[in-house]
Amino acid sequence: VAVALHQLAMLAQATGDLPEARRLYDQSLQLARELGDKQGIAHTLHQLATLAQDTGDLPEARRLYDQSLQLKRELGDKQGIAITLAQLALLEEQEGNLAAALSLIRQAEQLFTELGNPMREQARKVRERMEGKGSSASSVSTDTQRING
Repeated sequence: VAVALHQLAMLAQATGDLPEARRLYDQSLQLARELGDKQGIAHTLHQLATLAQDTGDLPEARRLYDQSLQLKRELGDKQGIAITLAQLALLEEQEGNLAAALSLIRQAEQLFTELGNPMREQARKVRERMEGKGSSASSVSTDTQRING
């Protein structure tokens, strides 16, 4: 049931029904916690973070990404770690912290490469775009970029 709620929440988020997405993610998270499903908790925290990021609540997004990342590290979920590092890189970029963003996207790209994951190409493109901004970057475009997994 928690997985179904999570999938419905992703659909609601993708179609722009953010209040419904939040409600469904919260239900999914509650069930995953009751079941002790750390993988489910980590994935739902990540999605709640993207929702917070999409709505401009960057401190909450960071808090949730950090919680997700901690769980993924405990689980040894390298692909999940890479995805969350990439999303944190986009958050850092959004906040104007280009050096931190580059460090994170490089870590994500390295993990994707080690895993042979094709998402390494998307991470490479994001890194190259960030590198092209140089230190004179003043803002991030409003493109809805996301490293998906």
